[in-house]
Amino acid sequence: MLTLWRSYELAKVACVLTLWRNYELARVVWVLTLWRRNELTRTVWDAATASTNPPSN
Repeated sequence: MLTLWRSYELAKVACVLTLWRNYELARVVWVLTLWRRNELTRTVWDAATASTNPPSN
């Protein structure tokens, strides 16, 4: 009975660790996606601004 309880506890810990790792991975991917979208938006905005406002010498 004790072995069964120990294996249950081990499985529970493994499940929690796997869920935590998946959550961390999802969060990192989400942050990177937002950052890349922000960089892309900034690049497009700079290009649009440069094309509508040519530099004056």
